Amino acid sequence: MSLPSLRYPVAFVAAVFALMMLGAGTTGVRAQVSPGIHVARASQAFGGAYGLGASLDMGAPLFPVRLMVAGDYFRPDCGASSGCSFMGASADLHFALSAPVIHPYGLVGAVVRRRRDGVGQDARSSSGLALGAGLDLRAVAMGAYGEARYEFAGKDELVFRLGIRF
Repeated sequence: MSLPSLRYPVAFVAAVFALMMLGAGTTGVRAQVSPGIHVARASQAFGGAYGLGASLDMGAPLFPVRLMVAGDYFRPDCGASSGCSFMGASADLHFALSAPVIHPYGLVGAVVRRRRDGVGQDARSSSGLALGAGLDLRAVAMGAYGEARYEFAGKDELVFRLGIRF
């Protein structure tokens, strides 16, 4: 078994670090800009794959629509093959119901994915629409979120995310 290329994981760590630094400098506007990290599960790619992701949630404090951009990098089990990969990026509008601490929301957005089935295989990109629902828990210093989203892009995919916001 060969070691996977470190190019994408290093870029992912750099992106997470940049989002965390952005969040550290936004103490006064935490309600407007919230970086986060999450674990993700793609239910169908390669028989199901777990991954890590980073997000940036933006919106006005009393406005019920927010924008969330996110990226996910999955570590699929390739079986006998090696060199497979699966990653994606999304930009979603969240339509939240107003509640004191817990905010349920529906989402609609765009998704772009890149998938490689193994060494020597060309990577395939696809784009499409995502629909879903989630729950956002906001506290003073940190928050948490979870969502289920169905992505209509190439091969349809059900993706779950569970994360924290800073």
